[in-house]
Amino acid sequence: MTPLKLLTPVRVVSLAVLLSLFSLSSCQKNLHSIDKEAKSIGIEPSIIILPRIHWVQLADLPFHDLTPGDVPLGRVKLQGFNIGSKGFFCGGEAITSFTLVQEMKDLWMYDSATHSWTQKADCPGPYLDDAVNFVIGKIAYFVVGNQTWQYNASSNVWLQKASLPSTSRAHAAAFAVNGKGYVGFGHSLVNGADLSDFWEYDPVADSWLQKATFFGAAREGAMSFVINGNGYVCLGGKVGGGTTTYPLDLWQYNPATNAWSALPNVGGGVRDYAGGFAMGHSLYVGGGIGYIGSDGMKDFWTLHLYN
Repeated sequence: MTPLKLLTPVRVVSLAVLLSLFSLSSCQKNLHSIDKEAKSIGIEPSIIILPRIHWVQLADLPFHDLTPGDVPLGRVKLQGFNIGSKGFFCGGEAITSFTLVQEMKDLWMYDSATHSWTQKADCPGPYLDDAVNFVIGKIAYFVVGNQTWQYNASSNVWLQKASLPSTSRAHAAAFAVNGKGYVGFGHSLVNGADLSDFWEYDPVADSWLQKATFFGAAREGAMSFVINGNGYVCLGGKVGGGTTTYPLDLWQYNPATNAWSALPNVGGGVRDYAGGFAMGHSLYVGGGIGYIGSDGMKDFWTLHLYN
């Protein structure tokens, strides 16, 4: 660490401000470790900025009351996606003060600049409760059952597209890579079996093409991510023989080679209904319901992808 006598007044003041932001109980690192960590990411300790990270409540989700005199209380199973700088919520089930569950087809756009909601065109197709979606450019695609519906945010128009040429399903997984959409897995609405097939959608040709079958266990409710042009699938559940198993495996799909590769299992115990996201070259997964004692989980794991 730079000796104190060599620090400029600005650096001394900046370090003093930095240290004052740490409580005695949390400041376990000495000045040397702080200086070393700052320099490791290319920042001089005199200009370290500690972000103020917190959640801010915004305007409630809007939706219509379909029953006169009833009061909508909440919404579940809705589809969420973003196109550019705008966010969207569509469909789902409204929970009301009459203890009714009302299926919805309305679509709302959220503007993060004005913090306002604008209603857009309702989905003319089936209810989207158990759908999946992916976004290509300024167009969102929804697969519900085996129907495919397209929403064009620029024209605010819905169109039905080519159906998925496979069994009708729920709780599938989906992502988009390099202008193509990918949908697979899920729970068959025909015979109740969990699925492992995998399909590519070409929006230019409006056609589906079956791709390499997933090598892992068939499953529903899997999580999916995209990093650096590859898709990733993990977790979920497989129902069979009157029991449900919850795999921890993680798989990478390479669209260029149409190949699946097994990666290290997700850390921690088996789980379902977990949350996760991709950021940079890393996957992040945490929470969920653990099926050893069915306890809720709070552990959080990351895997850095080097390729």
